[in-house]
Amino acid sequence: ENDINGGRNPNRDLRKVGYISLVTRKNYINEIFGFQTELALRNLMMYYEACGDKVDIIDVSETDFGSQRGLLMSRATFTELFKPHFKKMNDWIRKNTNWKIFYHTCGSVLELMDDFIEIGIDILNPVQYSADNMDLIDLKKNMEKRSFSGEQGLIPSVFFHLVNLMK
Repeated sequence: ENDINGGRNPNRDLRKVGYISLVTRKNYINEIFGFQTELALRNLMMYYEACGDKVDIIDVSETDFGSQRGLLMSRATFTELFKPHFKKMNDWIRKNTNWKIFYHTCGSVLELMDDFIEIGIDILNPVQYSADNMDLIDLKKNMEKRSFSGEQGLIPSVFFHLVNLMK
């Protein structure tokens, strides 16, 4: 990926450093996540003080954990670095509110479904059923009384259809 000046795209390099850091700098990443979690908890408390149970759904995470073919990191990395912090936030929400917990993640995340249930996710968005191993019937069986929101499976086919129309 090159930028408009023909050089390397610095954003792509930064993404690589971020994923590498999940393995090479776990303590540092965990410390950052801990700080972010404490900030998020303070924000959740302020939201609750301001709105109470007028809020129905809270969007806790917009982090993509999957690609079309599988996870963007190992499940072990997710459970070690991400899961404890998400659980801490979700536990606060469960203890103090009636809010439903909404998470966004694209891609093939079947391997994380048990973890999503354990940390208390109510709504998963989107269900990218075009990704590997994301069979809707199997997912619904595994996700008990959770909800799936949205669908991204048509995006690639719509895009390619539009490209063909423009030719």
